[in-house]
Amino acid sequence: MTALLAARLDRLLARRAVALALLAVAVFAIDAGYLADREARWDERVWLEAGELLARGESPYGHRLYNYPPPLVELAVAAARGGWTRELVVALRAANLAGVVAIAALAASCAPWPPRTRFLAALAAALSPIVGHALAFGNFSPLVAAAALAALALERRRPLLSALLLGAGVAFKPLALGAGLFLASHRLVAGPRRPRPWAALAWPAATAALLVPGAALLPAMLAREAPAYFDRHHLSLARALAGLGFPVPPAAVAIAVVGGALWLFRRRALGPREMVLAAPVVGLLALPIVWAHTLVFTLPLQLAAVGRLGERTAASRLSAGALDRRGALEIVAVALALAAIHGSAAAGVINDWPDPVQVFVSLLPTLAPAGLLGYCLLAGSPAPERAGSAGA
Repeated sequence: MTALLAARLDRLLARRAVALALLAVAVFAIDAGYLADREARWDERVWLEAGELLARGESPYGHRLYNYPPPLVELAVAAARGGWTRELVVALRAANLAGVVAIAALAASCAPWPPRTRFLAALAAALSPIVGHALAFGNFSPLVAAAALAALALERRRPLLSALLLGAGVAFKPLALGAGLFLASHRLVAGPRRPRPWAALAWPAATAALLVPGAALLPAMLAREAPAYFDRHHLSLARALAGLGFPVPPAAVAIAVVGGALWLFRRRALGPREMVLAAPVVGLLALPIVWAHTLVFTLPLQLAAVGRLGERTAASRLSAGALDRRGALEIVAVALALAAIHGSAAAGVINDWPDPVQVFVSLLPTLAPAGLLGYCLLAGSPAPERAGSAGA
């Protein structure tokens, strides 16, 4: 009876539209309080207050915490003048939750699991601590990350839509700027020449078009020194270098990261799925500001690594009859990487530790995705005959 119900559930969840709808219902029901909360959360207060500055004819970048491009704060001004600020906040929160659903669904699709397991994995991703961190602070990382990941996944099949999604995301919040630069440069140097990589090169045009209305504000944005402070919760590579006594300009860090990734993958033509895994890691390391919620960009990579681990563990047990030492080390390494990433939502607990220790601990969640990427791309897949026997 149980097996029959499981089989029927698998058939139901094998329908993508059904699985996505059930996931959306679950996420919106669980996070209903996020939508209903009438109080502006931390990041929401920042851009709403910056909007008030702009409405008074002042620069929104006079707000010490506002670092985003102009479109968001211009939207805040338009809402304030029209009397629909509350509606704007609710709409953006709903879009943010939709982004959570999209990322979770894409992440689950990166692992070779049956429909039930994929659904549960997607739900776990949607309810993970780093997603909770984004919602608690009113941050739009899930929305922007979802747009960027969709753009990376659709680059070959829907090039125009891909360019628009990535360009709009960067104009709204430049979370995926480094990822977009890596995508474009890789397609020119190592990517397949057919179809032509115009989508990978067209997203800056979409970004530029969306920045035109606020062009007068761009000099003030570019003049900001962000991050101009040493924040103990901050997880970026630039912050770590500064904390160790090597203050490198964030732009130099970004150029070095993108250039290094381009050199590393110069002979490997990454397909769309591999680009979904690799580009977010490049983007993460290139960012001048990284928080726990920024790591939602790597959720597909995390589940892909768990899926690869499951395949290799099953193949090892099939061939040797027991888990060998290497398999055990892989389990420990992947588990520690995931713990570092999701534990970053509680980064404040290290505030009283010595600065060098804080820097080391804060680097763990930032570098963990790079380790998972190496594992996914370099660890061998199970031999076909073994995989087939395991499935039988």
